[in-house]
Formats: sequence, C-alpha cells, structure tokens
Amino acid sequence: MKAIIHARDKGFPENFPFEPERLEWRSKNYGQFCPSAVRVEGDGEDCFVKRLPELPASWQFLAEHCAAPCSKRLPRVRALVEDTGRGQGFRYYLFYERLDGVTLDELRGKLTQGHCAGILDGVGGALRAIVSRGFWHCDLEFGNVFLGQGRVGFATRLVDIDSAAPLNIPFKRFLGDSRRRPNVHEKYWSYLLLRLNAQGLDKLSGVSVSQAAFMYFAMDLFFFVKRPDSVMPLRAGELDRLMRSPGATHVPIAAKRAWETAHRAICADPRTGAAWSDIGRFVNLLFPVSHSGAKTVAPLFGGFGGFVSRMFGGSPPTRVLNRRPDV
Repeated sequence: MKAIIHARDKGFPENFPFEPERLEWRSKNYGQFCPSAVRVEGDGEDCFVKRLPELPASWQFLAEHCAAPCSKRLPRVRALVEDTGRGQGFRYYLFYERLDGVTLDELRGKLTQGHCAGILDGVGGALRAIVSRGFWHCDLEFGNVFLGQGRVGFATRLVDIDSAAPLNIPFKRFLGDSRRRPNVHEKYWSYLLLRLNAQGLDKLSGVSVSQAAFMYFAMDLFFFVKRPDSVMPLRAGELDRLMRSPGATHVPIAAKRAWETAHRAICADPRTGAAWSDIGRFVNLLFPVSHSGAKTVAPLFGGFGGFVSRMFGGSPPTRVLNRRPDV
C-alpha cells in the first residue's frame, strides 16, 4: 500500500506497514469497516478503521479534529490516510480510537430516566462542538450514540463523525445529493416541513436541522425509556400533534411549551436556528434530574456527573463490541 498520511495525532507513527487486503472488511452505507481491532506497527493503541472510495465531505473536519480535538464527547481521530497506489476502489482510510462499551440501541429496558440527562449532555455537547467547527452531524440515531471507555475515560460519545457536512452547504442542496441523503434520518427532521414554508425550507441550515434532530432524539429517548417494550410510532404528523395538543399528557406541559418556543425560533430564522439555551431548556424540562427525591434542573451541556456510577455501579462495562462502535 502506497500511503500518504494527511493528518495524524502525535502518537501515531509517521511511517508504518499497513496491508488492508489482510483484514476482514464489512460494508456499511458507502464505505467499509474492519470489525476487529487494528494496531499498526509503532503505535501503542488499538484503532478502529474505516475506508471510503471517495473523499468524504467531512475530511476537513476530521483533519482539524485529529490535530486539535474539539470535544471529548467525540472519538479521537488518530490518522487520515490515502492509498495513492489504488486508482479505483477504497482509497481513503480513517483511523479512529477504538472504544469499549455499548451503543444506546443495545440498552432497551436497562435505562432509567435518571440516566438520560447524562446521555443527552454528551450528545448535545458533541453536536455543538461539531457546529462550532463549521460542520454538522448528519446521522444522529441511537446506533451512533456510544457509551463506553476511551483514552479520556468513560463517557457518552457521538460516533460516525465522518457523516458530517459543511454548514455552508444549504440543507436543500444536501438533500438533492443522492449519495448523501441516506445519511440523514428523515424522521428526525421531516416534521420541520409541517412548520416551514418554501422560503423557510430554502434557508434551512445544518444548524437548525441539528437542533430539530436533537430535540426529536430526546423525544425518542423519552419513549425508549418510558415504554421499552414497545416502539412509539413518532411519525412527523403524530409528533407534531402530540406536542401541540394540550390534552396529551405523555409529555410534561412545561417541556411542550419549551419545545414550541425552540421551534418557533427555528422557523423564524431557519438559517441561524434557535438559541442553544432554548434547546437545553426543553431537554432539561423533559428529563429533570432527581437527587434524594428532589427534582433539580441539570445543566445540559455541563459535566457528566455521577452518570457512570448510577448506571454501572461505578465501573464501566468490560466487554468489547464485536462490531464497529461508530456504525
């Protein structure tokens, strides 16, 4: 393999032998991943490796995050490598830190409402960190929220960060790209179309979509915890009716009002979106944290607190997933 290293962290070797044909690869969307841990010669850490046939839209973000990580709520990028000897096929290799733990979708029936503030703290902080670098995460879903141990400790992390796109690409144009559209979970943003006119849709940005997706994600998590034995069919129209109806008692009234306030702000300025404090207020009202029976409002983008000890009795899970952590 004739390789050019476009970016690497300080611990990753400058030159290393790497033979991808000796590894097992599995397909996912437009790329492939190696389900086994990969350790390159001269490096002391196991990596999780993905490869893509084309340069991803997230390349600049990944390179900057590799050089200067923007958040501990995201997996570290160890290196970005291009196989210059391959004219066609998989040329671009992404080396991530390998995480031990579980994805959120594996925890059905095991979570309580008390766990959710810590999960949403991690996810919300990760989304904001990506936005701060001029990109947005296009694939928010339970399978891309990872709870586990990494080099910086145990935390909730938003993974699959190569599914990111520049904020300067209008969302409408993003949807028109057939190679990108499948990376967006439609249910997390389609309900916005019930509130936006044609002019608003033209102005809709990745910031607003990230905020709307995060609020929908919080609603998904709400029913994931409340009703683990059933799947709540939160389609666009149903979700909108649930949050607008004063008679629906599933969601606290104060949380529904905060939801409406945030969405009014998004619809008023789809390019800039709402204030993140409005998003945080909704989530805090949806998931108030309880300490000794007294409800308090936890800071959404603050510290991780006692989440680990509440969930795992003070110890992180020890098993390693057999599939990639950032699917």
